[in-house]
Amino acid sequence: MKETVFSGEPSRGVAVAVQGVKKTFPNGGERLEVLRDVSFSVSPGEVVAVTGESGSGKSTLLSLMAGLDLPDQGTIRVGPREVQTLDEEGLTRYRARTVGLVFQFHYLLKDFSVLENVMLPALMQQRSREEASLRATELLAQVGLQERLHHLPPQLSGGERQRAAAARALINDPEVVLADEPTGNLDDANSRRLEEVLFGLVSEYGKTLIIVTHDQNLARRTARSFHLEQGCLVSD
Repeated sequence: MKETVFSGEPSRGVAVAVQGVKKTFPNGGERLEVLRDVSFSVSPGEVVAVTGESGSGKSTLLSLMAGLDLPDQGTIRVGPREVQTLDEEGLTRYRARTVGLVFQFHYLLKDFSVLENVMLPALMQQRSREEASLRATELLAQVGLQERLHHLPPQLSGGERQRAAAARALINDPEVVLADEPTGNLDDANSRRLEEVLFGLVSEYGKTLIIVTHDQNLARRTARSFHLEQGCLVSD
């Protein structure tokens, strides 16, 4: 029997390795160097944080790991894949199957129910509606939204929307979860609840979690943390 993408089995042999990464952006007639010679690695199943002041390049680094942008120099390896070498088709598959993204803003579609929002990435990967619905329902129950399946996003609190976004990030059973300021728009109570959801889900499913955050309380909960200073990454 063919293995399903929704197996929920812990990922094996997965690691993230960033080596000598440099990224610049146009700035008038010059180039602004945002990341310079950034190198670090994350072990399979590890939870790490990347901290830094606003504008330090944290989100840029996450975008590079997610394949949403490409480095000017250096390599980004996720499992056996070198992200910067993938063509557009390969990047699309990588973003759909290998990484799950949780953003500061939930980006739920307001005209779709919570269940439909979580199902959508699976349907885009040609999973059957029944299979996607069952998996989405299971994940939403795990984040405490079993009574909100058919609500629209505007009917949810900010914390509930972020928990739905966390469930959506895991619907395609990604190897790595990347979270960009996931608690940035939440109050303390909802921040802590979302933390429990994220840490609980990645632990249960054996995922690697990399969190970009300015929240030092959240960073302290991770196994390791790095700090961005002047475009360079240093251990906290």
